[in-house]
Amino acid sequence: MPVYSFRVPAGFPSPATDHLEKAISLDELLNLRAPHIYLVRIEGDSMIGAGIFDGDLVVVDRAIEPAHGHIV
Repeated sequence: MPVYSFRVPAGFPSPATDHLEKAISLDELLNLRAPHIYLVRIEGDSMIGAGIFDGDLVVVDRAIEPAHGHIV
C-alpha cells in the first residue's frame, strides 16, 4: 500500500539517507488486505492525550472487540 507523504528536507541532508536497511510491507506486516482493517488519517487534536496527533495515519481494525482502555 504505497503512501507518499515524503517531505523534502531543507538544509543539511541526513547522513542516514544512504543507509536504508530494507523496505517493509505494511500490507504483510499488519495484514492490511483483510477487509476489516483499514488506514485513516486523523483530523483534529482531541486525541493528543493518547499520542494521536492531527495528520497522523492510524490503523483501524474493526474485528477487535472494544474493551476498557482501548481507543475506539
